[in-house]
Amino acid sequence: MTKEFEVDTHRLVRAVMKKAWIICLAAFVCAGAVLLGGALLTKPAYTAQVTFCVDTGAGNVTNQTLTAARELADSCGVLLQTQSCLRRVSLKADAPVTAGMLTGEAVNETEFFRVTAHGDTPEAAEKIAAAVEAVLPELAAEYLAVAELLVVDPAGNATKETVNYVNLAVTGILLGILLSGTAVTVVEIRKMR
Repeated sequence: MTKEFEVDTHRLVRAVMKKAWIICLAAFVCAGAVLLGGALLTKPAYTAQVTFCVDTGAGNVTNQTLTAARELADSCGVLLQTQSCLRRVSLKADAPVTAGMLTGEAVNETEFFRVTAHGDTPEAAEKIAAAVEAVLPELAAEYLAVAELLVVDPAGNATKETVNYVNLAVTGILLGILLSGTAVTVVEIRKMR
């Protein structure tokens, strides 16, 4: 048998407003904790990119050839994630390469295709990007019947990925508000019983 009681929402809102300083303090403490955790636990990550142009071999560019090139660029993104491609890139880079280490995307819905290689050191990211630069045109010719996958922007120097501290701070603030607001509300509801 449960005992029913009525919650006075006006009293609850007043009580929460009186404890607003606790909620604000908790929000800033949580933001600090999340920022500190993010700074200490985030491993450095590096990326290197290589950009290709899909040449359909049609000669002059028309809407039809551009559409075909875009579709082939999308297909290159799928090909990039296949075990065959990952194995060949791994062998060429002389390092283990997994699907999460390579991302491919068409550039602004054009016939250009950019591959981003991720590594835990600048050298690893650069080696993987250079391996993709060598392997992907061969695979595209073999599997996609692409006339040519031209390297437009070769693999260059790796850049360090940055941690988004603003997102971490906002996440911490929201977490602090949620946790402390819930705690204050539960305490006040228990007092009403």
